[in-house]
Amino acid sequence: MVINLFLSFLNFKASAEQKIRIFCVVHVRRLLSNYVDASEDSQWDRLNNDTQKFVKEILLEVLVKEQDGPTRRILCDFIGELAATIRKLDPDTKAQLGEEGRQWDSLMPNIWNFLTSNNPILMECALKVLGILFIYCGKEFADHRNEIFPILKQTLEHQEMRVKAGAIEAISNFVGTIQTKHCKVFSELIPTMLDAVVKIIGNNEDLVRKFKWKIT
Repeated sequence: MVINLFLSFLNFKASAEQKIRIFCVVHVRRLLSNYVDASEDSQWDRLNNDTQKFVKEILLEVLVKEQDGPTRRILCDFIGELAATIRKLDPDTKAQLGEEGRQWDSLMPNIWNFLTSNNPILMECALKVLGILFIYCGKEFADHRNEIFPILKQTLEHQEMRVKAGAIEAISNFVGTIQTKHCKVFSELIPTMLDAVVKIIGNNEDLVRKFKWKIT
């Protein structure tokens, strides 16, 4: 399994063919994510410390370099799911793993760098990863809502429609998982979200088809 994992990532890096890159990501995602196939458990805890480090580093590396939109979206889904898989490891499993297996310290600093880069592609990727992470671990971020609020507000007000759409999805996923009392700070964003939705509907049919929003 570890050999297949390495080969998949090496093929991903080396291939100029979109179909091969997508296949590699989908293959490794099925092996390591707890949220793709309910009948199969993640193999993450079976990897050695060096392989776990390699996987986390290369995912962020290829995300920054990937030029194809659909492939980036699959990568973002995988990164968000893997982060959630690691966060949701049971205490006994975590106790048996090394540092690389039980946490992903570099993820959030990278996400924050993407969000503040003013690069619409990286901002959209960061919001997509956060949106996935919020679905599975939103409650764990509730205590950080006051720090999360301004960056989501900033991206919601961005001129790029895809960034606005990503912000709407991330906000919706977050408030959909945390307690109602923790959602109050986000209520002031409702008019801005509605304005963004109107602009997206009026200007970008492609986004309307691709994004599914839950505005609460």
